[in-house]
Formats: sequence, structure tokens, C-alpha cells
Amino acid sequence: MGHKDLGNIETGPFQSKLQTLYEQADQSGFIHTSLCNVHRKVVVKNQNYIKSLTDILLFLACQGLEFRGHNENYTSLNQ
Repeated sequence: MGHKDLGNIETGPFQSKLQTLYEQADQSGFIHTSLCNVHRKVVVKNQNYIKSLTDILLFLACQGLEFRGHNENYTSLNQ
């Protein structure tokens, strides 16, 4: 394929496929935008998870309760 043939790609069979892909990208968003949206959702989910863990930890600390409920007395094997 020479340099002169590159102009024919725009009117060739690939043009309709390229146009279809471009229209689909317009409808669903570009890949970068989609990845950013997914990343943003993951970050918010992780922030909510960490907030829940922090709230639980603060509650247990204020109440003077153990974080884990295992037995650590002198007869326990889990010391």
C-alpha cells in the first residue's frame, strides 16, 4: 500500500466500521472517560469501606472493647 492509497481508506470498507465505532464511543463515552468513571466509583466504594472500618474502630476504642474477641487468658492457646 503506497502513500497514494492512504486516501482510499476514508472511502473504503473500513470507513463505515470506523464511523460505527466512533458513534458507539459517542453514545457510551470514550475509553478514557469510562475508565475514569470506573476508577471514581472504586475510589468512592473504598472510601466508604474505610469510613465504616474507622467508625467501628472508634466505637470499640471509646467503649474499651476488644477489636477481636478471642480469649487471651493464661489457659488460652491463643496468647
